[in-house]
Parts: sequence; structure tokens; C-alpha cells
Amino acid sequence: MSTLAERIRWILDHRPISAQALSMRAGLAPGHVGHFLYGRVKNPRRDTLAAIAGAAGVSVAWLVDGEGEPEGDGAHVTPSPESSIPAAVQFDREPGEMPETLGQRRDYEKQERSARKQLAQEDATVDEWVWPHVAATNNFTLSNSPPSVAMLVALAKVIAAHGDPSVKPRK
Repeated sequence: MSTLAERIRWILDHRPISAQALSMRAGLAPGHVGHFLYGRVKNPRRDTLAAIAGAAGVSVAWLVDGEGEPEGDGAHVTPSPESSIPAAVQFDREPGEMPETLGQRRDYEKQERSARKQLAQEDATVDEWVWPHVAATNNFTLSNSPPSVAMLVALAKVIAAHGDPSVKPRK
């Protein structure tokens, strides 16, 4: 298997998971793994590949470079019994390092700006009171990677439709 796409195909053929589920388990947008499969990503980030490897339970070195065996060198870490954080997020950080809210994740502000632009293009109205609630939402993904624009758009729409503007977001 000489290409990243071939190695991802191997994962999908040998694990009971779809490309979309693997993307989401890795904390990525639902279609992200599909982009790798079809060659739409030319220069993947190593932390993204590490998140996919952790979510799939394969060696990071194998996924990135094709070195070794998929389940070989112990590149993914098994969580300690007291840890409540899945193994998929433990490849490069301690459990306490995971952000508690979406707003604390890296590049959140950039993704929020993109989400606002997308909503404007859709002519969807989301009041300003919604955004602090989006930022204060629990970090519910398995990665410290930026939240996807699609996730922020969907969350903003749900909060706008069902939230209460008189309630202050938690800090």
C-alpha cells in the first residue's frame, strides 16, 4: 500500500466503521476521510492523520508513511483505567489538556467567522446572543483540532431555534 488513500481504504475494509464515522470519531468534519480517499487533500496535516490513526486504532507511522504494520509499533496509547478520555485523543496530549468548550479549541475564532459567513450566504438569521452559547458548548469531539464550520453552523441553528436568549452562557 503505497498511498494514503490505499491505507485508509485498508482501514475501512478491516474495521467495522464507515468513512463518515471514522471522520467523526477523529474529531473531523463528516466528509474529511472521504477527501483523503479521493485525493482531494494534497498536504495533510500530521495531527489530522494522527487523529485518524488513533480513531482507527492503527499505527501513526503506518498511516502517514506506510512504515511497519497497521497494528504494529504501539503508536496509539491505551488509556489508563482512571482516564475518561478515549484512546483516540491520547496520542499527543495528557487528559487534562483537552479543552472543555468549543471556544477553547485552537482556531475556534477563525471557524466561527467562517460559520457566520456561511450562514449569511444561506440567508439564515442567527442573532448575536447565540455565538457565546456556541463557544461555551462542551467539547464533545475526540480531538483538539478546530471545530468544523459545518458543526458550528448546525450548532448555531439549533441554539437559535431552541435556546433562550435570556440565559447567559456558562463560563
